Order: sequence, then structure tokens, then C-alpha cells
Amino acid sequence: MASSSSSSRQMKHRLFLSFRGEDTRLNFTVHLLQALKDKGLNVFFDEEKLEKGEELSHALSQAIAASDLSILVLSKDYASSQSCLAELSDIMDRKRKPTDKHIVLPIFYHVDPSDVRNIGGTFKTSFEEHESKRPIEDVKRWKAAFAEIGASKGWHIEGGKSDRFETEYIKDAVEYVLKKLNSNCRSVSEELVGIDDQKKKLLVLIEQAGIHVIGLWGMSGIGKTTLADAVYKEVSPKFECSLFLQNISEKIKKQGSESLRNELLSKLLNKTPSIGYPYHERLNNKKILLVFDDVNDPDQIDFMGVKYFGPGSKIIVTSRDIQVLRNGGANHIHEVKKLNMNDSFQLFSTYAFQLLNLPVDFKYLSFKFVEYAQGNPLALKVLGLKLYTKSIKEWKSEVTKLKQCGEIKLSHILKSSLDGLDEEEKNIFLDVACIFKGQHLNYVEKILSNYYKGARCGINKLVGKCLIEVKYESISMHDMLEEMGKDIVMQESEYPGKRSRLWNCKDVEEVISHDKGTDLIKGIKVDMTEVDSLQFCATAFEKMHKLRYINISFPEKMLWLKKLYANQVESISLPDELRFLRWDVYPFKSLSGFNPKNLIMLKLLHGNMEQLWNEDDDMNLTNLREIDVSYCKNLRKMHNLSGAINLELLRCIGCESLVELWNEDDHIELVNLREIYVSECKNIRKICNLSRAINLEFLDCSYCKSLVELWNEDDRMDLVHLRKIYFDGCVNLRKIPNLSRAINLEFLGCSNCKSLVELPCLNHLASLHQYSLRLNGCYSLKKFPKVPRPFCSLDSSETKIEEVPGSIKDLHKLETLWLGKSKVKKVSINILKLEFLRKLDLSGCPIEEVSLPFDPLCNLQHLKMSGSAVKNVSIKLESLRMLNLSGCPMVKFPEIPGSLIKLNLSGTQIEEVSLPFDSLCNLQNLNMSSSAVKNVSIKLESLRKLNLSGCPLVEFPEIPRSLIELNLSGTQIEEVSLPFDSLCNLQHLNMSGSAVKNVSIKLESLHYLDLSGCPKVELLSELPPYLEVLSVNDCTSLEKVSFADQNLNQFDSLDDEFCINHNFLMRFCNCFNLNQDSTNNIEANAMLKIGSLAKKWAARYDWQYNPDRAPSLICCFPGNKISTNMFKFQNMNSSLSLKIAPNGGSGSRFLVFAICLVADLTHCLEFQLRECICEYQLTTDGGGNGGGGCENFRSEISFRTFYEPVKYMDYHVFILSSIDMVIEDNNYEEATFEFYIKNFHFDEDNDGGEKYTKVERCGVHVFYVDAKSDTDATEKRVAGNKRSFSHDGEEGDGGLKRLK
Repeated sequence: MASSSSSSRQMKHRLFLSFRGEDTRLNFTVHLLQALKDKGLNVFFDEEKLEKGEELSHALSQAIAASDLSILVLSKDYASSQSCLAELSDIMDRKRKPTDKHIVLPIFYHVDPSDVRNIGGTFKTSFEEHESKRPIEDVKRWKAAFAEIGASKGWHIEGGKSDRFETEYIKDAVEYVLKKLNSNCRSVSEELVGIDDQKKKLLVLIEQAGIHVIGLWGMSGIGKTTLADAVYKEVSPKFECSLFLQNISEKIKKQGSESLRNELLSKLLNKTPSIGYPYHERLNNKKILLVFDDVNDPDQIDFMGVKYFGPGSKIIVTSRDIQVLRNGGANHIHEVKKLNMNDSFQLFSTYAFQLLNLPVDFKYLSFKFVEYAQGNPLALKVLGLKLYTKSIKEWKSEVTKLKQCGEIKLSHILKSSLDGLDEEEKNIFLDVACIFKGQHLNYVEKILSNYYKGARCGINKLVGKCLIEVKYESISMHDMLEEMGKDIVMQESEYPGKRSRLWNCKDVEEVISHDKGTDLIKGIKVDMTEVDSLQFCATAFEKMHKLRYINISFPEKMLWLKKLYANQVESISLPDELRFLRWDVYPFKSLSGFNPKNLIMLKLLHGNMEQLWNEDDDMNLTNLREIDVSYCKNLRKMHNLSGAINLELLRCIGCESLVELWNEDDHIELVNLREIYVSECKNIRKICNLSRAINLEFLDCSYCKSLVELWNEDDRMDLVHLRKIYFDGCVNLRKIPNLSRAINLEFLGCSNCKSLVELPCLNHLASLHQYSLRLNGCYSLKKFPKVPRPFCSLDSSETKIEEVPGSIKDLHKLETLWLGKSKVKKVSINILKLEFLRKLDLSGCPIEEVSLPFDPLCNLQHLKMSGSAVKNVSIKLESLRMLNLSGCPMVKFPEIPGSLIKLNLSGTQIEEVSLPFDSLCNLQNLNMSSSAVKNVSIKLESLRKLNLSGCPLVEFPEIPRSLIELNLSGTQIEEVSLPFDSLCNLQHLNMSGSAVKNVSIKLESLHYLDLSGCPKVELLSELPPYLEVLSVNDCTSLEKVSFADQNLNQFDSLDDEFCINHNFLMRFCNCFNLNQDSTNNIEANAMLKIGSLAKKWAARYDWQYNPDRAPSLICCFPGNKISTNMFKFQNMNSSLSLKIAPNGGSGSRFLVFAICLVADLTHCLEFQLRECICEYQLTTDGGGNGGGGCENFRSEISFRTFYEPVKYMDYHVFILSSIDMVIEDNNYEEATFEFYIKNFHFDEDNDGGEKYTKVERCGVHVFYVDAKSDTDATEKRVAGNKRSFSHDGEEGDGGLKRLK
């Protein structure tokens, strides 16, 4: 029986839902149906889905005819239903009619879109069955409809752990349906993504009487024309005449403005105007809607006669230049916004996949392209169309090309953005593109204004033309515009020395090292991550007379590398035209000889200078605004800065040799100085007189360990503008001077000022933020600080404060109070008055007793008393969630509320724990590590984590089945036997360092088992074979190891996502008592794991992963031999060659390498091993896909997650494999390998260099994984279908064997 969500059979059904009942009625479809109904939509669907083979019922035909939109849930058995195919055929008939605006939305539910459009897979079988039962014409019609819907855009729900939740797809589908039904866009192919909100705003403006001309402004490709067209189509029926004129500027160039105006008037008046024709009067009588697209001259608007249009007329003008719109008389200017990330992904998916959602396997690569496009619809469209139907291998290739060259089409479009700029504005654009992108706006304006007279106006114009933008006060630029600017400079000359700007490292190296500089060079920017070294002579810049900018930068992590060399000279000749000098790790001893008369910014971080200029150098520093000489460890003194009257920022962080900034006698007029940073200058004893720095806002003296005093009380410091002061870590500072005049102070950092005895009164500082007063670690501070009343948080931990004063009640908003390691002796009545307190820290205080009834502190959630003297606890606060009593001298389990979630009693003297079902019914985490507990009986089903490490337990504790994580390390338990049905949820068991002797664990849930450092353990029997981590290091008595269920059925059933997101570890380091059978069992288990992982890794061959965390398996055990059963190919050193077995199948396959290495680790210490490096070459006969007959590969397996023992002894065997060692077989015949074990090397004399551990023997095993044949592989990849694989194989004595 048919039914609808409406009680009225006559009501128009807005939406028709077609689905296969047996597939989705009880899951996806019912949830989708409910979500549509919840939005008030009329939904018609066939409740019974009769399978009698009859023609489509009259009721269903009427419902389809009456609906505006149809959703088709295409599931695996959809095509087996004749009624479904009849519905589909009827729906597609409607869609094909040109006059019908019926919307069709397919949802490919657990089926491949390519199978739908090609009628492949199970669908082929279904149609073959219909052909034997139904008239051939019916089946032909159904096939045509089915193939057509398969080519339509919709959602592809793949399912599986890597896909999104179905509820998210349902939410997206409902939102999409609502958008389509509420707009005039009646086709799914019209992808006006991300413009709905902007369109609504413009429609409101259209209705406003006072607005005649509306401007749409934005960069090229941002969607101005698309938005104007959408609004035009929506409102044009309301106007007497309407016209959309595209590419106005281009048309005027081609045909002239007068010809275009006549064409416009002819269309508006239905008559070609002649000389003297009174078109003014005719236009006055018409209500006109006109769109002028891409206008670059305000006169173009007026020339078209818009001022004569009749009342109610509206003109929409699009332009890249905001000034054109302003001068053209726009009443309102709307900036067309970039697409957000979600809309960008949807638009990109529409063109790259013909889908409304991204296929799972392409998500990471898609992110790269979407990120590159930066929300530009044109870029997304161009990139998407280029990638459509391409394989994932081709996608990867395109990713590498992104930064090398832009799209030609796009570049041509973007270059037109420079039209209308004068030479100065073009130069500013090129300076930003090549030198200043990403820099602070204020910073760039100061530098450019010193050279370009109209720099600020030029920057504003570039912003107005969308060529640059300001984000978070920094100058930004679309990547494609940056590439276009650099391309313009590259075309200036084929010789780098004759170009205006240099940024390419090879070009800079050529010019600097070979003295090829000329006076054409205006700016140099070098990223030293891409340069091996640069050697400078004294005359390196001598020919570059017009050089204005030098920017030589190191990333912070590479500053210790020496890459810049001074060629035995103490200074270098720099051109006087320099405005901006940033030179990280400056190799010379001074700037002597350089006249900084034009210099605006000086940044010489980590430089080698002992002084900036000589004392007798009379320097003109008038233009200097910023000095940053941080971490110049040889700098002894700043140059006299009396001439730097415009200096705004002085940064000298970490200048260890600096004793003073300037002489006290030098009354320096630094009236513009706003920020001073001298933190970590460990030899500065006093901050000099800053009375002339009347505009100072920021002072950072933190960690100046020799600082004894700041300034004298009689220095008459005018601190009225001071906002932030940092004294943290000034361990010898005893007193902070009066801050009564610092009425705008917002931040005061005094943490770890160990000698600080008192603070000035602060309660008058209304601007001081509660999170901005740091007093923790002021060990000598005895008085509770006087702070402003609105404080919500106060940290006075690690002080000598003994009592919380009664005045604390005035801090009525206080929520967090830290008094840890202070001298507070009791939870006083004053603390109990803080009714809004949520967190209280009294850890390490000499408090002996705590009694908190229901009433006071009724909002307290976190109480920390670890390390205090508390013995008796009675807490009844039902608000409490977390309680920490670790290290307290308690002997009885505390009286605590049932609301607790987390309880820490580690290090206490409690000997017995008994928690029945109905006690702490919310407790999830209990930590009793290193306590005196001997007997444990816990039945709490809420408990998830239990830590009993270091407790004197001799028997396995009585614990609940709900437990997930259990730590029994360091206990005296000798026997562990856990059968299948015991702790069925336990995943993590740590018994390292315990007295355990025999272990039998059969828990299928277990992932992690740590038995390292158990000297008595002799037997590990029937261990779960699928453990993620098995750590048995330093078990010197261990003889026997065996694994249960060697066929690894459970392992094969593990989730694919788990296997590709985790590292599998087997550690038997220093277990020298293992017998040969046990070693064989360990090897066999490792190889079986790799065999199963090989199939899973190959199935995700194109998956993107972090190289440092590539999924891998690492197995290590003592020995100096490689098993010939496991590794047929072996050699006595670090290299070997082998023959690849020929591919006997018809389809493609993958090679997965497992390697075995033997090394003497006697001299290796904890955490010394870094990674195993495998370099290998695969060779084909006569070329193959490798092009030259061979291909080179490099795989790295990181040991960072290996958790090594403190010290290795003797020889060890490593069995290793990784997803990085999965290679697509291109008919390779031979493989050659070279292995290295790389160490972290901490020899200071070696400058942090690294050494290698010698590989004594090596072996390789090849797993062969067959990919199933795919007649439409490209389409399947585009549709995002996961590759599926058949059984894996391995090489053996008898050739290729298949593992069933």
C-alpha cells in the first residue's frame, strides 16, 4: 500500500523517495525518511514495495509526477527489483523533459557509482535475469535510466570505518534537498556552491528603494559573475526589461564603448537608436534590471546611460577594483567571499569526481588541492576538471607539480588583474609576491613607505583589486597570484643577476658565490632550508647598489647548522640603499662600514657579532624602527642609540654577554620606544633608566638571573602606557617598585622569582587580568597579594603564604585557587566562603585533616591534595568529580562521594580496598600505584582504568570485567592465568618489573602486553597472536614462548583502519635464555603478522601517512643467525640481490618486503637507535614502466616507538616490514638491497652528527599480493572505490605459493 507523510491524498508531494526495501528499509532509509519529515517535508514512499512484477501503480506514477524532487537510494539489490526500476524509469523520463525542472538526487549506498553507470558487478546479473523474464523494450528502458542515474551527481556512501557516519550523510542530504526546493536552481548540475547566504543578502538589497547601483567586488575567479547571475535569474521576472552584459571591459576593447552602448539600448528598447533618437525618455519609463560584469573604469557605468533608467531600476556591477565601484556611484558594495572548507570540498568533488562528497581514499590528496585553491571557485573548478577520471598515481604526480607551475588558463585570467596598475603599484605587488608575503602589515608598510611615496595607497589599491589581502594584520596573497608575480620577475631575464628580485636558492647561490650581482637587483630572499651552504666574501653585495631588501632566514630547528660562512673577513660591504636587513646566523663580527641611513628594520638573530658598529662610527639611525639581535651570544653592548629617535622595538633576547643596554648617563630620547625584550640576558644586573621612554607598553626581563633591581624609585618613571611586564624567573630580584602610575597594566609575571619578598599593592589596577598575575614559585613571598575584585583565578602556589585572609571573600567571582606547596595549614573558613570555586589545589601543604560537608563549596569539581599531610578525609560534596590524595599518609580508604569519576590514592598507606557494586558507581579511573595495598576486591562495573603498579600484591586482584586498562608492574604476583571468558574487555596489561614466573593469557580483547624486566618469568604460553605490542625485554630467565591459534583468523578479522594506523611491536631484547623452538615461534608469529598486514597494507597502497609514523612491524630478539626457512635470500653483510618471481596471474600485484638484519648492539644505549634505512633498486628486463630499466626506492622504519631497553647486550636479530615497503609490481625481475641502522648520536664534538650501527647479516622475504582484475580501474578509482585484493602469496623453494 502506498502512503505519504501527509494525511491529505490531494496535497502535492514535494519529494519522492525510491529505495529497495530489503536492503535499507530498517537502517539508512528509515533514518533518512525521519530526518526529511522532521524538516516538515512531504515525502512519498512505497510502504510495501510489492514484488509481483506488475506495472508501476497509478498512485506511484501520480506521486512521481507531483513531486519536485526524487531521492534514489541505490543499494546492491536495487536493480533486482522490477518496481524500483519502474520508479527509476519514470523519474528519469521526467528529468529528461526540457520544460520539467524535476531534481534527481542519487545516493550510492555501499555500491560503486561506476558499477551503476556501466551496469557492472551484481547489477549486470540482475539485468540478465530481467531480460529472461520481461519484454526486451522494458529492460532497455530500465538500463538506459540506470546508466543515466549512475552518471548523475550524488553522494557515495562507501561504509566501513574510514568513511563518515551515515548520520552525517543524512544531514548533508537533507540540507541539500532544502536548498534545492527553496531555490530556483532546479538541477543538481547547477552547482552554485556556497553562495546562498550571499545571494540572500543581495536579494534584500534589491528590495531596498534607496539602493540603485550594487557593486560586487572580489578577486579573479572568486565567483562575482556566478553570484550576479544567480541573483539576476531570481529577480529578473520582476522587471520590465532585464539584461546581463558579460565582460564589459573586454567588449569595449574590441568594439568600442559607443558601439556597446548602442547594443545595450537596442536590446532594452527593442529599437536601434539613431542620431537624435529620444532614448532618455524611453528609458525613464522602464523599470530595468541590468548587470555590468567585469568593469574596470567607473566612466563605463555612466556612459551606458544608467542614470536615465526609470524608478525601481537596479544595476549590479562586478569589478576586481573597489575604487571603480566607489567612483562609479555604487550605493552598496558587497565583497564576494571565498568558499569555506566544506563548500570548497563539495565544489571540488563536483568537478573531480562528479559526486557531492569526496571518496574516502582521495580525501588526503583532495585536501592538498583544496588547500592550494584557498577557497577560489575558479581554481577549484580548473583543478577538479583537470583531475577528473585520473588515477590516484596521477593525482600524486599533480600534487608535486602544484608549486612548480600554475595552470595556464588560470594564470592568464589572473594576470588581467594587474591591468590598471601604475609602475609603483606593480612594484609593490612584486615586492610582496617575492619578498614580503606573510609579513606583518604595519612592518611592510614602514619598509615600503621609505622608498615608495604612495606605499600605503598602493597597498590599499592592491587590496581593493583583490591582489593581496590583509589577514590577522599580516599581508597575504593567494598562492596562484604569488606564482604569477614570481613568473613575471623570471621573465625579466634568463640570467638571475639581471632580475629585480631573487628568491630561488639556486639563483641566489649562483649570484652570491660567483659574484654575478648587478644594480638591477632590488631584493633577495633566501630560505636556508633549501641551501647546503653559502660563502660570502667582503664584496658579495658591492655591485648591487640598488639592493633594498635582504632576507636570509633559517627555521628555528636548523639554527644550530652552520651554513653561512664569512670568507676570513670581519665585516661585509652592504649597500646604503638597504631598507630591510634580516640575516639569521650573521657570520661577521660587526656591521662596520655599512651606513644605515635608510634602514627601517634590522634583524640579526643568532648572529656572530660582538658589536653592531664601532664606538666612533657616527651612524644616522633616524629611520630605524626595529632592532632584533636576539641570541647573539657574543654581543657585549648595544651601540649608542641616541640618534634612533623613531625606534619602536628593541629585542635582545638571549644575549648572554650583554651587561647593559646603554650607559645610565646617556639620556636617550627614545620617545617612540614601545617594546623592550631583554629576557634570558643572564648578565644584566639592572634595567637602565627608562624615564624618557614615555610611550613604553611592553617590558620583558624574564629569566635575567643576575637582575637585582629594576629602576630607582626616584627615576620618575611615567608608566601610564605600560601594559605588560614580565619578571618571571628573575631569581635574585627582591622587590618590584611602586606601580601606582601603571594604571593600564594588564599583565604582571613574577613566577619563580625566588628572592621576591613583597609585592606592591595591585588592587587599584582595574586592567590587570586574573590569568595575567603569575606568583607561583615565589618562595620568599609571605603575604597574600592584594588583587582586583573581579579575579576568577589566582595562582599563589610554591610561596610562604600560611593563611588565606578574610579579604578573599571580596573575590566573589573566584573559580580557581592554586595554593599547592604553600604553607597553608588548614582549609579555613575563609576558603569555604568561595561559593563559585570549581578547582582548588592544596597539594604539598601541611594540612592533616579535611572535612567538607554538603553545603560549602557546592560547585567544587576538582580537589588536589597530593603530597599533603592529610590523614583523615570526609568529603560529601556531590559536585566533586576528581580527587587527588596521592602521597598522603592515609591508612584507611577515604570517605568520598559517589559522584567521583577519577580518584588518585597512589603512594598512600592504605592496605585494603573493597569496593562493592553499589559504592562509587561513577568511578572510571582509580590509581593506587606505589601504595601499601595488599588485598583488592573491586566490583565496580563503571571502572575502566586501574593502576596497582608497585603495590605489595602477591595474588592477582579481584577486578571487574569492565576493565580496559590494568597496570600491575612491580608487584609480587607470580602466576597469571587469564582464560577467554575472564576479563573480556581488557586491552592493556602491564606487568613489567613484577615477580611473575608463568603467564597464560588467552584474552582476545588484549592489544598491549608488557612483561619487560621480569627476571623470574620462564614460560609464556599460548599468547594471543594478534597483539599490537608485546614487550618482553630483559627477561633473562625466559625459556619458552608459544602463541595460540597460529592461523591468525582473529588477526585477519581486525579492522583495516586499526592495522594501518598502528605499529606492531615484538620486543624480546636481552632474553638470552630463549630456546630454539621459542625463537622459531617468535619468528613465525612475526612473519604471519607481516603476511596478514601485507594484504591490508597493499589494499591501502595509496593511503597517505606521516613518514615518521608509517605503520610497521618491528620484532627483535637475541641471536646472530637468520632463519633459512623464513628468509630464503641472505647475505653476510649489509647488501644482497634477489630474483623476483614472475607474475603468473593475469592481473596486477604488489610486492611487500620483509627484511631481517643482524647487528651487534653491545654499545647501544637507551633510545640510541633511530631508524632502519633500506635503499633498494628494482630492475625490469628491457625497460618496463621504470623507463630506464630500473627504479630506486628508499624506505625508513622508525624505532621511535620501539621503547628500547636501557642497554643492549651482544647480537640481536631484527625482523622488519612497513607500509612504506609496499611496491606496485611493474614486472620487476631483480631487486638489490642496501641496509643501514641509523643512530641518534649525542657526541658534542661531532656537532650533533649521527652514526650507524653495522649490519652484520641481512635477509629478505617477498610477499606477493594479487590485486583483483578491474576492467574499469580508472573509473573505480575516481569513484573512490577501495581496491580489493585476493589471497597473498610468498616465494618458496617450489616457486610461488598461495596462502589460503
